[in-house]
Amino acid sequence: MSEEDDVARQKLELYSFDLLSCPSHPGFGVEVFCARENFLQPCLLCIKCILDPEIAREIKGVSLIAIRDIITKSVEKTNYVANLQANQPSHENLEQRYLEFDRKDYIRVLERHIENQMKRLDRDIEKMKESLQKLREQFVQFFGRQTQVLMKQEEEIKKKMELFVLEQDELNKVSFYTVPDLLKVLNAIKNYKEYERFVKLLFRRSNEPKEGVEDPLQKKIFEAMDRMKTQVLQVKGMKVDTSILEGNRKINNRLITNGKFLYRHERAH
Repeated sequence: MSEEDDVARQKLELYSFDLLSCPSHPGFGVEVFCARENFLQPCLLCIKCILDPEIAREIKGVSLIAIRDIITKSVEKTNYVANLQANQPSHENLEQRYLEFDRKDYIRVLERHIENQMKRLDRDIEKMKESLQKLREQFVQFFGRQTQVLMKQEEEIKKKMELFVLEQDELNKVSFYTVPDLLKVLNAIKNYKEYERFVKLLFRRSNEPKEGVEDPLQKKIFEAMDRMKTQVLQVKGMKVDTSILEGNRKINNRLITNGKFLYRHERAH
């Protein structure tokens, strides 16, 4: 069978395919999908749904997408992504960078840095133990706040990565290379809710970013990793400096340095 014959056969199967019966209007198949978020009505509509005055008012100005078009686009997108991944896996860069990022163990490196700084501070505190004990507590609080913030950022990055992997798994479930294969699965679904969820996944698949357009979630993960690395380096650049206290037992407000004095003692409220 030639390629043109195969395309013609797939089109014939697509347009002879019986769409699921509308739960509100039995005897009429659902024809279109409403992609608007928080749509009050079922998002799969038949012709009678569209002509209903109340629904017509609600969908006024909203784009309705033919389910057959979603089926076609989702198959086209699956083939496109497969061809693209054959040369360069689309998510390889993100996964590789995340593995390298995770191996660096930035939080543990930061904790070791803080521990070293605390040891140095403790040696000085021995000379002025009573007067400087409060100072140490302030350092612990300061570095603790920085660590907590960065630990939260690390947890958010892990959550975003888990969400990214989950989304890819969901989209892989609706990756079909031919219309007949996709229609075979659709025909087997009789439950309306399962059918609706499946069409939503097809819609997401058919609207994945094109080549050269970065995936929004992937972009957020890259930005979060870069932001956290920068902040860890900034905190690592802060050094405990007690030389200013030599010969002067009065606690000064300049205690942490990064080339210049950056951290000022906070008054207790």
